[in-house]
Amino acid sequence: MHTGKISAFISVLVSAGLIFASTASAHVQTATLAQKQVAAAKTMLKGLKIVPRSNLDYSRTAQFGDAWEDVDRNGCDTRNDILERDLTREVFRDDCIIEKGFLNDPYTGMSINFVRGRSTSTAVQIDHVIPLSLAWRYGAHKWSQGKRVTFANDPINLIATDGPTNSRKSDSGPDEWLPPRATYQCTYVIRFIRIAHLYQVGVTTSMKSSMNRVLNRCTKVFGKPATLTPLSRSVWDYAGRL
Repeated sequence: MHTGKISAFISVLVSAGLIFASTASAHVQTATLAQKQVAAAKTMLKGLKIVPRSNLDYSRTAQFGDAWEDVDRNGCDTRNDILERDLTREVFRDDCIIEKGFLNDPYTGMSINFVRGRSTSTAVQIDHVIPLSLAWRYGAHKWSQGKRVTFANDPINLIATDGPTNSRKSDSGPDEWLPPRATYQCTYVIRFIRIAHLYQVGVTTSMKSSMNRVLNRCTKVFGKPATLTPLSRSVWDYAGRL
């Protein structure tokens, strides 16, 4: 990105608490701050509604729009925005497209070299912390199209990670899948809870129980996932027209 775009994008990430919230190299909170993050997450978890699963047909494009729309209108698609945020040592083709970079994967703890290409780009994928199909089944079917498209592209719900690990996660909830890196599971669950709280995604009894068990054994938290800020609601109207 040009300097102006970089400054604007960094401002968004700082206000959203994402500069130190997503990567394996993220700052680990002190015990006291970690306890505050866990306490905040437990309060939000109690408020999450248990809702029945919707059996309405699901279509990623029909319900959540084309992948990686530029909802924040910074001139770059969402995938490249997240790669820029989560990778280091990036090499750009132009203002937006990242050709190479290095990922400290938060889900596995692995170090991954990213090289753009037909057979190599999938080594790093962008995970929706709350999968879109899961959100659809537990509340998003009642949302406006603009809210859904915004949700699909909101940086707080997106993490660059190891491609095969992301594929194995698929559309699982936290009762079925947690990051294989044990020290990141608490951060992941707090982030899941925060997103569900902000967007009013429903959960199942099994999800609630599983997340509560993870919170009860938390000893480390990376960043401040319990205070992440979503994209502004002013984005919804624009996103609904994409």
